[in-house]
Amino acid sequence: MKKLILISLFLAATAAYTRIPKGLDGGSNRCYFNATLQSLCNIEQLSDYFINNTGIVNKSINLYKDNDNKNKIVSSKTIVTEFATALSRMRKATKSITISNKFYRNIQDNFIFPKLRRTDIRAYDKQRDATGFTSGLLATLGNNVKSCTAYQPPGYTGVDGPCNIVPGKLFAFSEIYTKIAAEDKTGDKAYKKDDILSIKNDYSDKLSLPIPKQNKPNRLTELLNNYHQEPNETDFTISYRSDGNPIYIKAKTFITLQSTPEILQLMFKRQIYAKDGTITKDNAKISFPQELDLSDFPLTDKNTIGNRNYQLIAIIAQSGSITGGHYIAYTRDVTQTNKNKQWYKCDDSIITQLNNKKAQKVFAGEHEGDFTPYLLFYQRQDSFNEASQMAGEIPDISKDLTKLNAQLAIIKNAIDQQGS
Repeated sequence: MKKLILISLFLAATAAYTRIPKGLDGGSNRCYFNATLQSLCNIEQLSDYFINNTGIVNKSINLYKDNDNKNKIVSSKTIVTEFATALSRMRKATKSITISNKFYRNIQDNFIFPKLRRTDIRAYDKQRDATGFTSGLLATLGNNVKSCTAYQPPGYTGVDGPCNIVPGKLFAFSEIYTKIAAEDKTGDKAYKKDDILSIKNDYSDKLSLPIPKQNKPNRLTELLNNYHQEPNETDFTISYRSDGNPIYIKAKTFITLQSTPEILQLMFKRQIYAKDGTITKDNAKISFPQELDLSDFPLTDKNTIGNRNYQLIAIIAQSGSITGGHYIAYTRDVTQTNKNKQWYKCDDSIITQLNNKKAQKVFAGEHEGDFTPYLLFYQRQDSFNEASQMAGEIPDISKDLTKLNAQLAIIKNAIDQQGS
Protein backbone atom coordinates (compact mmCIF):
# COMPACT_ATOMS: atom_id res chain seq x y z
CA MET A 1 0.00 0.00 0.00
CA LYS A 2 2.81 2.37 0.95
CA LYS A 3 4.56 1.61 -2.33
CA LEU A 4 1.42 2.49 -4.31
CA ILE A 5 1.17 5.81 -2.48
CA LEU A 6 4.81 6.59 -3.26
CA ILE A 7 4.31 5.74 -6.93
CA SER A 8 1.25 8.02 -7.03
CA LEU A 9 3.32 10.85 -5.55
CA PHE A 10 6.02 10.24 -8.15
CA LEU A 11 3.53 10.40 -11.02
CA ALA A 12 1.86 13.50 -9.60
CA ALA A 13 5.19 15.29 -9.29
CA THR A 14 6.23 14.54 -12.86
CA ALA A 15 2.76 15.40 -14.21
CA ALA A 16 3.15 18.92 -12.86
CA TYR A 17 5.65 19.61 -15.65
CA THR A 18 3.65 18.01 -18.47
CA ARG A 19 0.50 19.08 -20.28
CA ILE A 20 -2.08 16.32 -19.90
CA PRO A 21 -5.54 17.36 -21.19
CA LYS A 22 -8.51 17.19 -18.83
CA GLY A 23 -11.74 15.51 -19.85
CA LEU A 24 -14.75 17.63 -20.79
CA ASP A 25 -18.13 16.16 -19.97
CA GLY A 26 -20.17 15.58 -23.09
CA GLY A 27 -23.80 16.39 -22.47
CA SER A 28 -26.11 16.71 -25.45
CA ASN A 29 -24.33 17.31 -28.77
CA ARG A 30 -21.26 18.86 -27.13
CA CYS A 31 -18.61 16.74 -28.84
CA TYR A 32 -17.71 19.33 -31.51
CA PHE A 33 -17.56 21.99 -28.79
CA ASN A 34 -15.28 19.90 -26.56
CA ALA A 35 -12.96 18.82 -29.39
CA THR A 36 -12.48 22.42 -30.48
CA LEU A 37 -11.76 23.66 -26.94
CA GLN A 38 -9.20 20.88 -26.41
CA SER A 39 -7.39 21.91 -29.60
CA LEU A 40 -7.41 25.64 -28.84
CA CYS A 41 -6.34 25.10 -25.23
CA ASN A 42 -3.30 23.26 -26.57
CA ILE A 43 -2.08 26.43 -28.31
CA GLU A 44 0.25 27.77 -25.62
CA GLN A 45 0.37 31.39 -26.79
CA LEU A 46 -3.41 31.60 -26.98
CA SER A 47 -4.28 29.92 -23.69
CA ASP A 48 -1.46 31.54 -21.68
CA TYR A 49 -2.46 34.98 -22.89
CA PHE A 50 -6.06 34.67 -21.72
CA ILE A 51 -5.21 32.86 -18.50
CA ASN A 52 -2.50 35.28 -17.36
CA ASN A 53 -4.06 38.58 -18.41
CA THR A 54 -7.20 40.35 -17.26
CA GLY A 55 -9.02 43.36 -18.62
CA ILE A 56 -7.99 42.53 -22.17
CA VAL A 57 -11.35 43.15 -23.81
CA ASN A 58 -11.50 46.78 -24.92
CA LYS A 59 -14.47 46.59 -27.23
CA SER A 60 -17.92 45.02 -27.04
CA ILE A 61 -20.23 44.34 -29.97
CA ASN A 62 -23.80 43.08 -29.66
CA LEU A 63 -23.66 39.73 -31.40
CA TYR A 64 -27.31 38.73 -31.39
CA LYS A 65 -30.57 39.12 -29.53
CA ASP A 66 -31.67 36.07 -27.60
CA ASN A 67 -34.89 34.93 -29.27
CA ASP A 68 -36.08 33.28 -26.06
CA ASN A 69 -35.56 36.42 -23.98
CA LYS A 70 -36.44 39.70 -25.67
CA ASN A 71 -34.65 41.73 -23.02
CA LYS A 72 -31.35 39.87 -23.25
CA ILE A 73 -28.55 40.96 -25.57
CA VAL A 74 -25.48 38.72 -25.90
CA SER A 75 -22.28 40.68 -26.59
CA SER A 76 -18.90 39.70 -27.96
CA LYS A 77 -17.41 40.64 -24.59
CA THR A 78 -19.48 37.87 -23.02
CA ILE A 79 -18.06 35.31 -25.46
CA VAL A 80 -14.45 36.41 -24.84
CA THR A 81 -14.87 36.37 -21.05
CA GLU A 82 -16.46 32.91 -21.09
CA PHE A 83 -13.70 31.59 -23.35
CA ALA A 84 -10.99 32.88 -20.99
CA THR A 85 -12.78 31.27 -18.02
CA ALA A 86 -13.05 27.95 -19.87
CA LEU A 87 -9.32 27.92 -20.69
CA SER A 88 -8.39 28.70 -17.10
CA ARG A 89 -10.59 25.91 -15.73
CA MET A 90 -9.23 23.41 -18.25
CA ARG A 91 -5.63 24.26 -17.37
CA LYS A 92 -6.13 24.11 -13.59
CA ALA A 93 -8.52 21.13 -13.37
CA THR A 94 -7.38 17.85 -11.85
CA LYS A 95 -10.27 15.81 -13.25
CA SER A 96 -13.00 16.01 -15.90
CA ILE A 97 -15.05 19.19 -15.88
CA THR A 98 -18.16 20.57 -17.56
CA ILE A 99 -17.77 23.87 -19.38
CA SER A 100 -20.43 26.49 -18.67
CA ASN A 101 -23.73 25.73 -20.37
CA LYS A 102 -24.08 29.48 -20.91
CA PHE A 103 -20.89 29.55 -23.00
CA TYR A 104 -22.01 26.49 -24.96
CA ARG A 105 -25.43 27.97 -25.79
CA ASN A 106 -23.93 31.34 -26.71
CA ILE A 107 -21.56 29.58 -29.12
CA GLN A 108 -24.45 27.70 -30.73
CA ASP A 109 -26.66 30.77 -31.02
CA ASN A 110 -23.95 32.97 -32.50
CA PHE A 111 -21.70 30.72 -34.58
CA ILE A 112 -23.64 27.54 -35.36
CA PHE A 113 -27.25 28.54 -36.02
CA PRO A 114 -27.79 32.18 -34.99
CA LYS A 115 -31.05 32.62 -36.90
CA LEU A 116 -32.93 29.73 -35.28
CA ARG A 117 -34.73 29.80 -31.96
CA ARG A 118 -33.54 27.30 -29.40
CA THR A 119 -37.07 25.90 -29.43
CA ASP A 120 -36.89 25.33 -33.20
CA ILE A 121 -36.43 21.61 -33.86
CA ARG A 122 -34.14 22.44 -36.79
CA ALA A 123 -31.61 23.83 -34.32
CA TYR A 124 -31.13 20.36 -32.90
CA ASP A 125 -31.15 18.57 -36.24
CA LYS A 126 -28.45 20.83 -37.68
CA GLN A 127 -24.94 19.42 -37.80
CA ARG A 128 -22.62 21.09 -35.31
CA ASP A 129 -19.33 21.97 -36.96
CA ALA A 130 -15.97 22.51 -35.25
CA THR A 131 -14.74 24.72 -38.09
CA GLY A 132 -17.69 27.08 -37.68
CA PHE A 133 -16.98 27.30 -33.96
CA THR A 134 -13.25 27.92 -34.51
CA SER A 135 -13.70 30.57 -37.20
CA GLY A 136 -16.44 32.45 -35.37
CA LEU A 137 -14.68 32.40 -32.02
CA LEU A 138 -11.28 33.50 -33.33
CA ALA A 139 -12.84 36.27 -35.41
CA THR A 140 -14.64 37.52 -32.30
CA LEU A 141 -11.40 37.45 -30.32
CA GLY A 142 -9.61 39.34 -33.08
CA ASN A 143 -12.24 42.08 -33.10
CA ASN A 144 -12.21 42.58 -29.35
CA VAL A 145 -8.84 41.70 -27.84
CA LYS A 146 -6.62 44.61 -28.85
CA SER A 147 -5.76 46.23 -25.54
CA CYS A 148 -2.13 46.71 -24.49
CA THR A 149 -2.91 47.46 -20.84
CA ALA A 150 -2.03 43.94 -19.72
CA TYR A 151 0.24 42.69 -22.49
CA GLN A 152 3.54 44.62 -22.54
CA PRO A 153 6.34 42.42 -23.94
CA PRO A 154 9.96 43.46 -23.27
CA GLY A 155 11.03 46.32 -25.53
CA TYR A 156 7.52 47.05 -26.79
CA THR A 157 6.80 50.77 -27.35
CA GLY A 158 4.10 50.88 -30.00
CA VAL A 159 0.31 50.97 -29.92
CA ASP A 160 -0.56 48.42 -32.58
CA GLY A 161 1.22 45.34 -33.87
CA PRO A 162 1.92 42.66 -31.26
CA CYS A 163 -0.89 43.86 -28.98
CA ASN A 164 -3.46 42.34 -31.30
CA ILE A 165 -2.15 38.80 -30.99
CA VAL A 166 -5.49 37.31 -31.97
CA PRO A 167 -5.80 36.76 -34.82
CA GLY A 168 -3.07 38.89 -36.44
CA LYS A 169 -0.16 37.77 -34.31
CA LEU A 170 -0.96 34.07 -34.12
CA PHE A 171 -3.15 33.02 -37.02
CA ALA A 172 -2.34 35.70 -39.61
CA PHE A 173 -5.86 35.44 -41.03
CA SER A 174 -5.26 38.03 -43.76
CA GLU A 175 -2.08 36.62 -45.23
CA ILE A 176 -3.48 34.48 -48.05
CA TYR A 177 -3.09 36.40 -51.30
CA THR A 178 -4.28 35.85 -54.86
CA LYS A 179 -1.80 37.46 -57.25
CA ILE A 180 -2.37 38.38 -60.88
CA ALA A 181 0.77 38.69 -63.02
CA ALA A 182 1.14 39.90 -66.62
CA GLU A 183 2.53 37.74 -69.42
CA ASP A 184 2.60 39.95 -72.52
CA LYS A 185 2.22 43.46 -73.96
CA THR A 186 -0.77 45.73 -74.40
CA GLY A 187 -0.66 49.02 -76.32
CA ASP A 188 2.46 51.06 -75.62
CA LYS A 189 3.20 49.46 -72.26
CA ALA A 190 5.25 46.28 -71.94
CA TYR A 191 4.86 44.02 -68.93
CA LYS A 192 7.52 41.63 -67.76
CA LYS A 193 6.46 38.03 -67.37
CA ASP A 194 5.97 38.12 -63.60
CA ASP A 195 4.96 41.73 -62.99
CA ILE A 196 2.35 41.73 -60.24
CA LEU A 197 -0.64 43.74 -61.41
CA SER A 198 -3.01 43.01 -58.57
CA ILE A 199 -3.02 41.40 -55.15
CA LYS A 200 -6.31 40.25 -53.70
CA ASN A 201 -6.31 39.77 -49.94
CA ASP A 202 -8.55 36.78 -49.18
CA TYR A 203 -9.72 36.93 -45.55
CA SER A 204 -9.42 33.40 -44.24
CA ASP A 205 -8.42 31.72 -41.00
CA LYS A 206 -7.30 28.46 -42.58
CA LEU A 207 -6.30 26.74 -45.80
CA SER A 208 -9.19 24.63 -47.09
CA LEU A 209 -7.66 21.79 -49.07
CA PRO A 210 -9.73 19.93 -51.71
CA ILE A 211 -9.31 16.14 -51.74
CA PRO A 212 -8.33 14.67 -55.15
CA LYS A 213 -10.62 12.04 -56.65
CA GLN A 214 -8.49 8.91 -56.67
CA ASN A 215 -8.64 5.34 -55.45
CA LYS A 216 -5.47 5.48 -53.39
CA PRO A 217 -4.70 7.10 -50.03
CA ASN A 218 -3.83 10.79 -50.15
CA ARG A 219 -0.95 12.61 -48.52
CA LEU A 220 -1.06 16.11 -47.12
CA THR A 221 1.92 17.01 -49.30
CA GLU A 222 -0.13 16.20 -52.42
CA LEU A 223 -3.04 18.32 -51.23
CA LEU A 224 -0.77 21.31 -50.58
CA ASN A 225 0.75 21.04 -54.04
CA ASN A 226 -2.70 20.79 -55.62
CA TYR A 227 -3.89 23.80 -53.62
CA HIS A 228 -1.41 26.11 -55.33
CA GLN A 229 -1.64 24.38 -58.73
CA GLU A 230 -0.29 25.77 -61.97
CA PRO A 231 -1.27 29.40 -62.62
CA ASN A 232 -4.47 29.76 -64.63
CA GLU A 233 -4.39 32.09 -67.62
CA THR A 234 -7.14 34.67 -67.68
CA ASP A 235 -8.11 38.00 -69.28
CA PHE A 236 -7.23 40.80 -66.89
CA THR A 237 -8.65 44.31 -67.22
CA ILE A 238 -5.93 46.99 -66.98
CA SER A 239 -7.84 50.08 -68.16
CA TYR A 240 -10.86 51.32 -70.12
CA ARG A 241 -11.17 53.09 -73.46
CA SER A 242 -12.99 56.37 -73.83
CA ASP A 243 -16.02 54.46 -75.08
CA GLY A 244 -16.13 52.49 -71.84
CA ASN A 245 -14.90 49.19 -73.29
CA PRO A 246 -12.21 47.43 -71.23
CA ILE A 247 -8.65 46.78 -72.39
CA TYR A 248 -7.48 43.25 -71.60
CA ILE A 249 -4.14 41.53 -71.37
CA LYS A 250 -3.36 37.88 -70.86
CA ALA A 251 -2.43 37.28 -67.25
CA LYS A 252 -2.06 34.43 -64.80
CA THR A 253 -3.48 34.02 -61.31
CA PHE A 254 -1.94 32.07 -58.46
CA ILE A 255 -2.17 31.80 -54.69
CA THR A 256 0.72 32.34 -52.30
CA LEU A 257 1.34 33.20 -48.65
CA GLN A 258 2.59 36.69 -47.92
CA SER A 259 3.86 35.46 -44.55
CA THR A 260 3.71 32.26 -42.54
CA PRO A 261 1.36 32.30 -39.52
CA GLU A 262 2.48 31.05 -36.13
CA ILE A 263 -0.50 28.69 -36.04
CA LEU A 264 -1.34 27.08 -39.37
CA GLN A 265 -4.84 25.59 -39.70
CA LEU A 266 -5.40 23.09 -42.49
CA MET A 267 -8.91 21.84 -43.25
CA PHE A 268 -9.72 18.89 -45.50
CA LYS A 269 -12.78 19.65 -47.64
CA ARG A 270 -14.70 16.42 -47.19
CA GLN A 271 -17.97 17.60 -48.74
CA ILE A 272 -19.01 15.89 -51.98
CA TYR A 273 -21.70 17.80 -53.89
CA ALA A 274 -23.94 15.78 -56.21
CA LYS A 275 -25.81 17.20 -59.21
CA ASP A 276 -29.12 16.69 -57.43
CA GLY A 277 -27.97 18.99 -54.63
CA THR A 278 -27.26 16.31 -52.02
CA ILE A 279 -24.06 16.44 -49.98
CA THR A 280 -22.13 13.40 -48.77
CA LYS A 281 -18.91 12.95 -46.82
CA ASP A 282 -15.59 12.01 -48.43
CA ASN A 283 -13.99 9.43 -46.12
CA ALA A 284 -10.73 9.25 -48.07
CA LYS A 285 -7.67 8.39 -45.99
CA ILE A 286 -5.17 11.22 -45.72
CA SER A 287 -1.75 10.89 -44.11
CA PHE A 288 0.03 13.89 -42.65
CA PRO A 289 3.47 14.44 -41.05
CA GLN A 290 4.24 15.57 -37.53
CA GLU A 291 6.80 17.96 -38.98
CA LEU A 292 5.87 20.07 -42.01
CA ASP A 293 8.21 22.26 -44.06
CA LEU A 294 6.30 24.73 -46.23
CA SER A 295 9.49 25.50 -48.15
CA ASP A 296 8.82 22.35 -50.14
CA PHE A 297 5.63 23.79 -51.66
CA PRO A 298 4.97 26.54 -54.22
CA LEU A 299 2.54 28.04 -51.74
CA THR A 300 5.55 29.91 -50.35
CA ASP A 301 8.00 31.77 -52.58
CA LYS A 302 11.18 33.78 -52.08
CA ASN A 303 9.15 36.76 -50.91
CA THR A 304 7.25 34.88 -48.20
CA ILE A 305 8.18 36.19 -44.76
CA GLY A 306 8.74 33.94 -41.75
CA ASN A 307 10.01 30.54 -40.68
CA ARG A 308 8.40 27.71 -42.68
CA ASN A 309 8.96 24.74 -40.36
CA TYR A 310 5.91 23.52 -38.44
CA GLN A 311 5.06 20.89 -35.84
CA LEU A 312 1.67 19.23 -35.46
CA ILE A 313 0.02 20.01 -32.10
CA ALA A 314 -3.68 19.10 -32.49
CA ILE A 315 -6.12 17.21 -34.72
CA ILE A 316 -9.92 17.25 -34.88
CA ALA A 317 -11.53 14.13 -36.34
CA GLN A 318 -15.15 13.23 -37.04
CA SER A 319 -17.08 10.00 -37.49
CA GLY A 320 -20.46 9.61 -39.13
CA SER A 321 -21.96 11.50 -42.05
CA ILE A 322 -21.84 15.07 -43.30
CA THR A 323 -25.06 15.82 -41.43
CA GLY A 324 -24.25 14.24 -38.09
CA GLY A 325 -21.68 12.26 -36.16
CA HIS A 326 -19.18 12.44 -33.33
CA TYR A 327 -16.10 14.64 -32.88
CA ILE A 328 -12.88 13.89 -31.02
CA ALA A 329 -9.53 15.65 -30.70
CA TYR A 330 -5.96 14.41 -30.60
CA THR A 331 -3.56 16.73 -28.76
CA ARG A 332 0.17 16.64 -28.24
CA ASP A 333 1.90 17.51 -24.97
CA VAL A 334 3.58 20.70 -26.22
CA THR A 335 5.72 21.01 -23.07
CA GLN A 336 7.81 18.02 -24.14
CA THR A 337 10.86 18.00 -26.38
CA ASN A 338 10.74 17.12 -30.06
CA LYS A 339 12.14 13.66 -29.36
CA ASN A 340 9.46 12.84 -26.80
CA LYS A 341 6.09 13.74 -28.29
CA GLN A 342 3.28 12.28 -26.20
CA TRP A 343 -0.16 12.32 -27.83
CA TYR A 344 -3.59 12.01 -26.20
CA LYS A 345 -7.02 11.15 -27.54
CA CYS A 346 -9.71 13.48 -26.16
CA ASP A 347 -13.18 11.94 -26.44
CA ASP A 348 -15.35 14.21 -24.30
CA SER A 349 -14.67 13.17 -20.68
CA ILE A 350 -12.41 10.24 -21.65
CA ILE A 351 -8.71 11.01 -22.09
CA THR A 352 -6.54 8.20 -23.49
CA GLN A 353 -2.76 8.25 -23.73
CA LEU A 354 -1.64 6.99 -27.14
CA ASN A 355 1.39 4.78 -27.48
CA ASN A 356 3.69 5.42 -30.44
CA LYS A 357 2.12 2.67 -32.57
CA LYS A 358 -1.40 4.08 -32.23
CA ALA A 359 -0.18 7.64 -32.76
CA GLN A 360 1.55 6.65 -36.00
CA LYS A 361 -1.70 5.10 -37.25
CA VAL A 362 -3.46 8.41 -36.67
CA PHE A 363 -0.84 10.27 -38.71
CA ALA A 364 -1.13 7.63 -41.45
CA GLY A 365 -4.89 8.18 -41.71
CA GLU A 366 -5.73 4.79 -40.20
CA HIS A 367 -8.24 5.72 -37.52
CA GLU A 368 -10.46 3.76 -35.20
CA GLY A 369 -13.84 3.02 -36.73
CA ASP A 370 -14.82 5.58 -39.34
CA PHE A 371 -13.12 8.58 -37.72
CA THR A 372 -11.47 10.83 -40.29
CA PRO A 373 -9.36 13.93 -39.57
CA TYR A 374 -10.51 17.14 -41.13
CA LEU A 375 -8.88 19.96 -39.16
CA LEU A 376 -5.16 20.08 -38.32
CA PHE A 377 -3.33 22.61 -36.15
CA TYR A 378 0.38 23.13 -36.85
CA GLN A 379 2.58 25.45 -34.79
CA ARG A 380 5.54 27.23 -36.36
CA GLN A 381 8.80 25.85 -34.96
CA ASP A 382 10.31 29.17 -33.89
CA SER A 383 7.14 30.16 -32.02
CA PHE A 384 7.54 27.37 -29.44
CA ASN A 385 10.28 29.45 -27.83
CA GLU A 386 8.07 32.53 -27.87
CA ALA A 387 5.08 30.95 -26.10
CA SER A 388 6.01 32.21 -22.64
CA GLN A 389 6.73 35.71 -23.96
CA MET A 390 3.16 36.00 -25.26
CA ALA A 391 1.94 35.85 -21.66
CA GLY A 392 4.70 38.10 -20.31
CA GLU A 393 8.23 37.49 -19.10
CA ILE A 394 9.72 34.00 -19.44
CA PRO A 395 9.58 32.51 -15.93
CA ASP A 396 12.74 31.29 -14.24
CA ILE A 397 11.89 27.71 -13.28
CA SER A 398 15.43 26.59 -12.49
CA LYS A 399 14.76 26.64 -8.73
CA ASP A 400 11.53 24.70 -9.22
CA LEU A 401 13.31 22.06 -11.30
CA THR A 402 16.07 21.71 -8.71
CA LYS A 403 13.47 21.24 -5.99
CA LEU A 404 11.52 18.78 -8.15
CA ASN A 405 14.61 16.68 -8.87
CA ALA A 406 15.36 16.50 -5.15
CA GLN A 407 11.79 15.39 -4.41
CA LEU A 408 11.89 12.76 -7.16
CA ALA A 409 15.18 11.39 -5.84
CA ILE A 410 13.69 10.96 -2.36
CA ILE A 411 10.54 9.28 -3.73
CA LYS A 412 12.54 6.99 -6.03
CA ASN A 413 14.81 5.94 -3.15
CA ALA A 414 11.75 5.15 -1.00
CA ILE A 415 10.24 3.04 -3.81
CA ASP A 416 13.51 1.12 -4.24
CA GLN A 417 13.64 0.40 -0.51
CA GLN A 418 10.04 -0.87 -0.52
CA GLY A 419 10.82 -3.19 -3.41
CA SER A 420 13.96 -4.67 -1.83
